[in-house]
Amino acid sequence: MLYAQVVLPLAQPMYTFSVDEALGVGIGDAVVVQFGSSRYYTGIVWSITTQKPEYPRLKPILKRLYTTPLLTPEAQRLWEWMADYYMCSIGEVMRLALPSLAKPSATTLDDLMERRLEPRRERYIALAEPLRSSEAFEAYVQAHAKRAPQRIATLRMIRDIAQRRKATDGFVPRRRISVDAARLKEMLNKEVIVEELRCTTLGTHNIDDEFLLPTLSPAQQRALEATHQTLDEGRVALLHGVTGSGKTAIYEHLIAETLTSGRDVLLLVPEIVITSQLIERLERIFDSLTTTYHSRLTPLRRGQTYLRLAASTGGELVVGVRSALFLPLRHLGLVIVDEEHDASYKQSERPPLYNGRDCAIYLAHLYGARVVLGSATPSMESYANALSGKYGY
Repeated sequence: MLYAQVVLPLAQPMYTFSVDEALGVGIGDAVVVQFGSSRYYTGIVWSITTQKPEYPRLKPILKRLYTTPLLTPEAQRLWEWMADYYMCSIGEVMRLALPSLAKPSATTLDDLMERRLEPRRERYIALAEPLRSSEAFEAYVQAHAKRAPQRIATLRMIRDIAQRRKATDGFVPRRRISVDAARLKEMLNKEVIVEELRCTTLGTHNIDDEFLLPTLSPAQQRALEATHQTLDEGRVALLHGVTGSGKTAIYEHLIAETLTSGRDVLLLVPEIVITSQLIERLERIFDSLTTTYHSRLTPLRRGQTYLRLAASTGGELVVGVRSALFLPLRHLGLVIVDEEHDASYKQSERPPLYNGRDCAIYLAHLYGARVVLGSATPSMESYANALSGKYGY
């Protein structure tokens, strides 16, 4: 018999439960446990031992929820550090860090299992099989260009996106095709395109090492070289530039370098609303590698995003607000905190009362990732660290 310490999303210490080895439970897994007489919770397995605790009776772990652990060892260390530094319980960190639908609770076990988060299914579109060869496609274009120019434009768009994404089967996500549903329905009825529903929990990106990056000015090139030197020395880099000076272009070059190495990038922004243009710009360059994460997403979308990233094989670009630092990026290589001085990075409503910028720096340290702080008006702490030589400038 095994015994596990389990964290619950409550302002409580860890509790010990017995584990049936047949469940295949491991550290970081989400599990179902009964807490009290009439409540079932999702907990995270924190540690497992064969040594029986000195308790008269232990409740068992009832179910393992997901095939992939929700927490990495680095995330465990982050939670522990946050609980210690910001003086709260690990359960309070869990309550904040995990999406609500990834940690369901209920009054009965059947209710909880019904609330369990399921993988997201997304529509994918491709040219019909007879149109996939270059010769057949061009022949169709010549025959229908005058009678159906919008249909031809949509077909070209689908083919171009598939080529850019290096989709060998020709399928591209519906959300990448900027036409209305009526036109696609008509094309499906005419059998010039086909569609599939696909599960998107797994990270199966094709990394294109020829991103269309902006050309840097001499000043930007010097700043990028100085940033590289600082990062190579293992220090945090503070990138100080007034609004409109081109910090984003430097970010994009750093992001491209990290993604082509197969590692993940976390770009934190103060508020999604005021950075919509930044997100659109990144999506144009990095396409399907870009994932946004913020409070305006539905609970279902946030939960499905968490599960997909937990199973990803790397090469992810996540753009999000401070809560995005809790996402399971298992191959983190670069953390960028844009407008690092902004007060929005501070959580002030309920524990843990944390600073997202500082937690992001500690998270990067755990993964051995590089850190860039960007601002037009750096915070006093970051500026002092740069002047003292602790950060590069």
